[in-house]
This record gives sequence, structure tokens and C-alpha cells, in this order.
Amino acid sequence: MNGLGSIERALLAALFLGFFETTIAFTLGSQYRDVFSLIIMILILVIRAQGLLGKKVRGR
Repeated sequence: MNGLGSIERALLAALFLGFFETTIAFTLGSQYRDVFSLIIMILILVIRAQGLLGKKVRGR
């Protein structure tokens, strides 16, 4: 989630994922927490491979 080379972005991603996991565990139950975390990380990698706060690099 764009933490490579940036401590601030890694912390932001950890806070986002922690908030999301807690919300899912509270609303749906703790057995679904890991499943939804994995789904969110896969979706972010598929949709925005450069990360949530990363800059797009134009190909040649």
C-alpha cells in the first residue's frame, strides 16, 4: 500500500487497514476480519498498483 521507501505512507496504510479491520470485526464479526483485509489489499494492488498516494508513471 505504498509504504516502500516512505515511513509516513506505511503508517497511514497501517492506520487505514487497522481502522477497516476493526470496523469489519465490529459489524460482521471477527471471523471475517482477515478475509476482508486481504480483499482490500488485493483490490488496491489491482486498481492502483503504485499505491494509494503514489504518483502515476507514464510509460514510454
